[in-house]
Amino acid sequence: MISGYFSVKDNRLRMKGLVTISKEIVLYGMLQAVFMIIFRFFGLSSEGFGTAFQSAFLPITGNVWWCTTAYIFLMIMSPALNLFFNRLTKKGYLLALAFIWVFMLTLDGLFGNQYYSLERGIMFYASGRYIRRFEGDKDKTQSRQLMYHVIMFLAGCLVYIVSYYIVAINYGQGRIAKLADTSASSLATVLCAVSLFLLFRGIDFKNITVNKVASLVFGVYLIHD
Repeated sequence: MISGYFSVKDNRLRMKGLVTISKEIVLYGMLQAVFMIIFRFFGLSSEGFGTAFQSAFLPITGNVWWCTTAYIFLMIMSPALNLFFNRLTKKGYLLALAFIWVFMLTLDGLFGNQYYSLERGIMFYASGRYIRRFEGDKDKTQSRQLMYHVIMFLAGCLVYIVSYYIVAINYGQGRIAKLADTSASSLATVLCAVSLFLLFRGIDFKNITVNKVASLVFGVYLIHD
């Protein structure tokens, strides 16, 4: 969503950023492979050498980190996506978002799709572009708008709680549990993500220490995921 928001005025493929993030993924992939082999040698892990090979030599395409794979392919696709979204009116854009949400996020999540992570990335990327393009001129500090965003977030949290309660009482089995799980990922996630993004986009916050710590977040994700 952040990438879509800030790429509205720059539709080029940002190779420098793509190369930087790819180098970081490869580095952490090799480090992870080394630790996998060490832990297996001492009997602390059951991961095979095939998994270590994937992590070391195929960290982007080897299904090591689903999020990074989806993000890189999304960035490669972004120039084509931008050309499409730039031609849409506000009404057309909303229809496109509805189509993506129904067919690429909800139904694919319900019935399963190997490209689901990428499709989810497209949904949030498109949402970020929509907010910047059509909602960027609105007053971000109005109390009524802030109230709407808080309500959206709380509604998303409620859907999460109810959905996972239904999944739990059905032991994760059956159509009802699958429907509840899909509701959590396709409805609650969108509500919470969009509402939090709208809440914080108007905050003008600058702190050198926080920025330095933030630059390490991606590495932390690669280590613990």
